Amino acid sequence: MQVHEAIMKKYIPTLEKAIKSVEGTPKAFSLDILWRSYEIDEWYSTADKMGTGLYSLVITTPKTGKTKQEVARWELVQMKNCCGICVSTAAQVRPAYRNKGIGLVLNQIRIDLARSMGYSLVFCTDVVSNEPQQKILKANGWKRVHTFLNKGSGNVVGLHVIGL
Repeated sequence: MQVHEAIMKKYIPTLEKAIKSVEGTPKAFSLDILWRSYEIDEWYSTADKMGTGLYSLVITTPKTGKTKQEVARWELVQMKNCCGICVSTAAQVRPAYRNKGIGLVLNQIRIDLARSMGYSLVFCTDVVSNEPQQKILKANGWKRVHTFLNKGSGNVVGLHVIGL
């Protein structure tokens, strides 16, 4: 799949460098972005399939060929009743891999994936007190268009959008 190849070529070297700096990471590893749709409970490499659903950045060790561990995950969901808007949600980098620039790169990957699927706009929400996420969104060109108090969690939440 051309989109997968372009994304891997563009971002994987930067991600590999950041991941190598994490203690306990195998000396030899490869990275892949896996995808699972909501209809099929099976993971695929984005080289084979992709669409809306759950994504995972994983480390694979060459000796076994098995996934060693997940570095990060996120979801891309089409907004209900609007085929032009993609919702980026549940994005998280595992604690051991934080503060290494991985979140910034994964945000760029999410934008590229949504663009490649034909969306015109992506929106996401985040807790306003999450300063690292605020910096990532700002660095990637997102605009906060609204804030509100989430009555369920008590958090002040920002609604951010980026046009594609």
